[in-house]
Amino acid sequence: MPETCYLEVSGFLRMRLQRLTRHAEKFVGLLSARHRETAPSVLIEHCHSVHTIGMAFELDLCFIDRHMRVVRVARGVKPGRVVSARAAVCVVERPARDGPWLERGERVRITPCRAREVARTREGEGVRNGV
Repeated sequence: MPETCYLEVSGFLRMRLQRLTRHAEKFVGLLSARHRETAPSVLIEHCHSVHTIGMAFELDLCFIDRHMRVVRVARGVKPGRVVSARAAVCVVERPARDGPWLERGERVRITPCRAREVARTREGEGVRNGV
């Protein structure tokens, strides 16, 4: 089961992600999701190229370099395409949708779920579910 992590931009929580680290998880990505409504947003580590061959829906993609800076954004990528960013070390995928998305040049931070929960508990906030 993939680990949950959070993506933050400028200290603000942007989204909850499933971190894909195993080769099989990374190869499949969101391919196994048949409905955009139930598909999670995912972080694919050690990756600079994504295919949408066999996808049931369009994707929004964000490529991040080793300095945690967004180097490429692709929105509404249709099934049957390949998108790459040579400088990227990881990619964030989500089912395509309207509204805000990451922008080229933004710096991001990826935080493991457990680290955020421990920090909240220590600060007396408690742990919120469903962030």
